[in-house]
Amino acid sequence: MKAEIKKQKETKAEIDFELDWDEFEVYYQKAINKISQKISLDGFRQGKAPKDIVEQKVGDFKILEEAAEIALQENYLKIIKENDLEVIGPPQVEVIKLAKGNEFQAKIKINILPEVNLPDYQKIVSKIEKKKSKVEDQEIEETIKWIQKSRANMQETENKAEKGNWVEIEYQSPQIENNKLLEDSFILGEAKLIPGFEEAIEGMKKNEEKDFSAQFPKEYFNKELSGKKADFKLKIKAVKIMDLPELNDELAKTLGNFESFEKLKENIREGLALEKESQQKEVWKDDILKAISDEVKVEMPEILVMSEKERILHNFEHEAEHHKVEFKKEKTEKEALEMANQRVKNYLILKEIGKKEGIEVSEEDIEEEINRILASYPQTKAQEIDKESVKSVLYNNKAFEKLYAINSNNH
Repeated sequence: MKAEIKKQKETKAEIDFELDWDEFEVYYQKAINKISQKISLDGFRQGKAPKDIVEQKVGDFKILEEAAEIALQENYLKIIKENDLEVIGPPQVEVIKLAKGNEFQAKIKINILPEVNLPDYQKIVSKIEKKKSKVEDQEIEETIKWIQKSRANMQETENKAEKGNWVEIEYQSPQIENNKLLEDSFILGEAKLIPGFEEAIEGMKKNEEKDFSAQFPKEYFNKELSGKKADFKLKIKAVKIMDLPELNDELAKTLGNFESFEKLKENIREGLALEKESQQKEVWKDDILKAISDEVKVEMPEILVMSEKERILHNFEHEAEHHKVEFKKEKTEKEALEMANQRVKNYLILKEIGKKEGIEVSEEDIEEEINRILASYPQTKAQEIDKESVKSVLYNNKAFEKLYAINSNNH
């Protein structure tokens, strides 16, 4: 067997594969056996017909094609492994020579991961400090207010709506979703709607209707509406007075068997601290990846970039649907491509760091993570979880933990 690897560029290669007839005849005989199991010949039980009769019935070329497929299947992975090639996606095979009694020749085109020449990433990581966060008393108070409001008793009223009331509304606008009737409910004065919307509700009663206009801010997330005026038709479905519970030990006990209100506040502080630490860690991850990425030049594998781009566009479309806004693919193509390039580059960097740091993800690690996902999301089925995606996430997490430890040891 001959297998000559020719790199076309950093992300593509060709394998010139050749078997002489003596080597290929082994696969030819395997092909006859395989085909004989599938066909029925008069006078013979299936799979028991003599080989020469099978050849005569099927024809040489059909057997040669089957033999070529078997030969490639049995040797391709062996070639990849022996040459330490990291292949992306399926190969493209072009048969060059296929004839009985002659050598078999084929060209196999593959996409491969490029080599990544890392800078002194340990030095870079050690210089980027992790930002420290502090939980302010005001944040605790805001959380407590949110808990208090979530536990409020509500009583419907015929009075005019005022700030602090819970209101339930329906509205529509020719400028939004083709005048579709929409519903919403919120605490009046705290909904953070577009300017003029909540003000229009104040003073209205149940079943009262109103037509009014409001202007979307220039920085509004939906660029189709930003800075534009919209006409609204509004109806109040309900106005409710919120009876807030007292902030005391009794309330704390109903929220998780806390001994006292002070214990609840301590728990809130600890929770906010962990949340902030997690957020700062994510910021730190972005900072170190950017710092390393700025010093890395690598050819991007087109197949990975295009795949990631499509994934990003799909997420954009899903987000647009969630926010009930029009999705215009052509406007997001460039943004998605930039994001895809950076994500793939980050993937290549982390993969190379993982190699240098000796990171491995075991089957046990993967099964443990899948079980954690299933426990956290009972509606998810095991067969719906992509093991390769789980493995990739675990690998990246382990790489980041290594980098986090390097940083901690230097501060």
